[in-house]
Amino acid sequence: MRAIRFYEVVPLDALLAAMANDAEPVQRRLVKLLLPSYCPAGATLDSVAERCVALLEQAPAAGAVLCKWMMAEGAPAATALALANSLQSLLLSSKAPAVVRERESGPLELLASFACELGTMFSVEGSIGER
Repeated sequence: MRAIRFYEVVPLDALLAAMANDAEPVQRRLVKLLLPSYCPAGATLDSVAERCVALLEQAPAAGAVLCKWMMAEGAPAATALALANSLQSLLLSSKAPAVVRERESGPLELLASFACELGTMFSVEGSIGER
């Protein structure tokens, strides 16, 4: 049964649309399903950031949902923190994808919230090694 790949059953665009628009329990299940594709074990933090930025360019709302729930669904804290730092730098730079820069709400607010929440969590609770 593990040989079945999700993208052979349901198109990725359909999964991303559901992740962006469905209820929280469905979003979390889809994040758990897609997390190994965007945050694979053994991947460098730069690679994970690149994958997540690519997702944000392809489907901004789905990318924001992935960032929002990634730690709750098993992404390592170090990965989430590095991603938050990368996204924060990206959002403040002129290199931010146009689809993200031009949004006044939605994904941009979620990403900013994600970066701020992680920064607050780690500054209050201690270093990554203590988690």
